[in-house]
Amino acid sequence: MRIHTQGSVWRYIRGAITYPPLDPPICDPHDGALLADGSFLNNVPGSSWRYVRASMSLSGYLPPLCDPYDGSLLLDGGYTNNLPADVMVCFGAKTIFASDVGAAVETELTNYGDHLSGWYLLYNRYFRIGTPVLRVSIQINLF
Repeated sequence: MRIHTQGSVWRYIRGAITYPPLDPPICDPHDGALLADGSFLNNVPGSSWRYVRASMSLSGYLPPLCDPYDGSLLLDGGYTNNLPADVMVCFGAKTIFASDVGAAVETELTNYGDHLSGWYLLYNRYFRIGTPVLRVSIQINLF
């Protein structure tokens, strides 16, 4: 069974009805459930609910789902491919209208050394001493 976690519901339905011996592969391995080590899992055996639930796993809200077959931790595929236009091309789309509304990744991070106090952040929030602390989202810089 082939599950696609980076798109709309029709990909789940299309993935559920794919019979691998008769159908050619739907796409190359740029789609699939994202594993916690940053790789993709494309051909997934078993129940589809497990991989649909894994596609909803965001690191701050729902924990990763453990795959019972190999023990991998599954997360949402949007961590590495937030705008899967390349996957749409693999499906045969000729014209793609895509809008990437994600924020740009902040690459100029502040070096706080080995220790960062929460009291310093709270004090700096109200009294603004020096430059403001860069609080980059964990979701953006996870992978």
